[in-house]
Amino acid sequence: MWKRPYTFLKNNSLFHRLMLSFLLIIILQVSFNFLSFSYFKTGIRDEIVKYNSLNLNNTVESYEKQFQLIENLIVGLYFDDKMTVLQKDNSAKNFMSVNQFSQDLLRMTSNPMLNLENIVIYFNDSSITVDKDGGGIAAETFNNAYISMDYNQAFWQEQFRQSYRYRIFPAAEFRMLSTDQKVVPRGKLFPIVFKNSVNNQVYLIAFLNADKAFAAFHHSINENFYIVDGQGNTVYANNPAKQPEHADLLAFAAAGEGNSSKNNDYFFYKKGSESGLTYINVIPNENITAQVRRMNTELLLILGFVVLISIVISIVLSAKFNSPIRKIVESIQKRNPNNPVPAGIREFTIIGDTIGSMIQTAQHTSTDLRKKDSLLKNYGYINKLKNIYSSQHDVHEDLLEMDKPFYLIIFSLSFTKAFQQLPDADQKKASLYISEFIQLQFSKSFDDPVTMQIEKQMILSLIFSDTEQQQTKLTGALEQLRTIFDRDRAYCFLTIAVHPVLRSSSEFTTAYEETLEMLQQRELNADTQIITKPMPESFHPLIPVSLEQEFYVHLQAGNESTVMDHMKRMLLLLDKNNANVYQFTQFSRETVSRTIKTLSAANADISGLLGTESPYQKLKECATVDEYAQFFGDFLKQSIALIHEKKSGQDPLKDSILEYLSRHFGEEVSLESIAGRFNLSSGYLSIYFKEKTGTNFVQYLNELRITKAKELLLSTNMKMLDIGTQVGVPNANSFIRLFKKVTGFPPGEYRRMHSMEEESD
Repeated sequence: MWKRPYTFLKNNSLFHRLMLSFLLIIILQVSFNFLSFSYFKTGIRDEIVKYNSLNLNNTVESYEKQFQLIENLIVGLYFDDKMTVLQKDNSAKNFMSVNQFSQDLLRMTSNPMLNLENIVIYFNDSSITVDKDGGGIAAETFNNAYISMDYNQAFWQEQFRQSYRYRIFPAAEFRMLSTDQKVVPRGKLFPIVFKNSVNNQVYLIAFLNADKAFAAFHHSINENFYIVDGQGNTVYANNPAKQPEHADLLAFAAAGEGNSSKNNDYFFYKKGSESGLTYINVIPNENITAQVRRMNTELLLILGFVVLISIVISIVLSAKFNSPIRKIVESIQKRNPNNPVPAGIREFTIIGDTIGSMIQTAQHTSTDLRKKDSLLKNYGYINKLKNIYSSQHDVHEDLLEMDKPFYLIIFSLSFTKAFQQLPDADQKKASLYISEFIQLQFSKSFDDPVTMQIEKQMILSLIFSDTEQQQTKLTGALEQLRTIFDRDRAYCFLTIAVHPVLRSSSEFTTAYEETLEMLQQRELNADTQIITKPMPESFHPLIPVSLEQEFYVHLQAGNESTVMDHMKRMLLLLDKNNANVYQFTQFSRETVSRTIKTLSAANADISGLLGTESPYQKLKECATVDEYAQFFGDFLKQSIALIHEKKSGQDPLKDSILEYLSRHFGEEVSLESIAGRFNLSSGYLSIYFKEKTGTNFVQYLNELRITKAKELLLSTNMKMLDIGTQVGVPNANSFIRLFKKVTGFPPGEYRRMHSMEEESD
């Protein structure tokens, strides 16, 4: 306790001597001393203003660095391989990639230095979001997890139509729906949206905790702090009650940096160089007056101590900060990922390691890209053709001929049974050889043609030209190719689709899709064909409805000879009317589908009919009328045999179980419940069911439910949840996943497809 008065006396003695010196000067030069004292007070006031300006500068710098750090983090996510996978497939079946990416987001948002509440990735095409908690539906994310009066789902959907790269939206109070269905607060958050110019169907939202950021970055005893945008609109207000008028805020935003006073307040403001936001600190005038008064009393007591400590701290901190920064700069300049950063400060060690890793990755990527320009070029064209938007910038626009009109040609390869007898090595390389031959032939007539294999049996060529004069040359080149390929028709024949009109660079995807549809106009023969006319919007039915109805009546009755005769008549009608591949395919798939439904309705064991290869897969191998006739001859014989077999023998237990399932599939049914109902063990029932039906219990039940769901989708306007509940799958997400697993399509798309088919019919 005695040290305080001793220190006070010691300082008071110095103060006394200073006061005596000032007193002597005042006696000699009163006016000069008065001006000096006034200047001293003004200087201190200016220093206080400078102090508050410096505090604001530090706050602005901290906020700007935080926004820049988040932007760098988001850019890194756009380049992440898992992000690329999710953009290609963000459906529920890709749960592994979703979970891995969510773990990455969780690790990022767990960093307390970032003050991030969450990072949300919003996919427009699938209305799916991915954040640190996993994947979800956009509606649930923005209506349940991030509830805000200012930012509803419509707002987030609208952002896909807005054109910007990066935007910080005003902070707002967010709430969420807890597990017990109570709305609880999340806090005040900055929504920061990052978009990618390459792919406008996905963007990332970083939710920055506004209050945590304020507590970390705002160093002032006064809490009147505000952030506004260029139009003077408030982005963040710590004390809304003391907020300046909008006209003042607009003036501060326009001025950029400075300070002013109005009424009883001082305003300090500065615009961030990166974000364009203006940061404003409001200091009541009485605070500055009190600070001046306090500083007049304490200045002489603490000045020497503060200067000494400041010098020591400055020297120590400068040395500590300068050494790692110098090492990091040297590492960047020399591109040396192994340049060590002095230990001692964890953040600098992390930054050094991260920069080293980034340099090493950049070196590997650069080396790899230099070796794969051709592959990247093909990849870029495929993305353009199929309208695939990627977050990667590896494929530069200057690799592609994007500014020239072009002709687009698609070659579809059909291999014969003689080709299947060739050695495997020859079969695997056949498409490659054909692609290279086409490229060679086009190179003789055109400058810089592009030929690439886009599917297993499909090749695409692009011929760039500035005038229509190349059309005749293109026709001649294709005729020459047809003549050459016809020599090998015993092994392979081609369908060549080309729209002989120059297309602009903006029509890549449209030209590809139209030309792809043209392939379906191929006639069923073993010749190489060139198709130049667009696909018609619809086709007239070629088979009388009465003939089809008679066919299915005799099929149900098991009249083999009549069924075979009707099938020959229908195939003959298609061939006689020059039906194309599309018409044959539609007819064949519909016939197979209805035949399988007929067998299923009769509870016939269709496992042997399906075999190891699906009938639909066998249909893809049919290229001539004879091959279709051979397929249906075998398929219908097996089907009728199953019908006869079913009619000749019955199994009461199996029939009872199947009858029960057909009546109660909409209830909560399981293998155990059925086993208990029929006094069987679940293990025995599983083996028995598989033996009698050719499929396992769960698969049979799922197909039964989906069959009923299809009927409801096409015959009613019921919602997905209601349909799922009626067929025994009350969870909407589970129903959608099950439907897609069984049919290959989501239920909504299945309903739209069949609605379109009915309209075309």
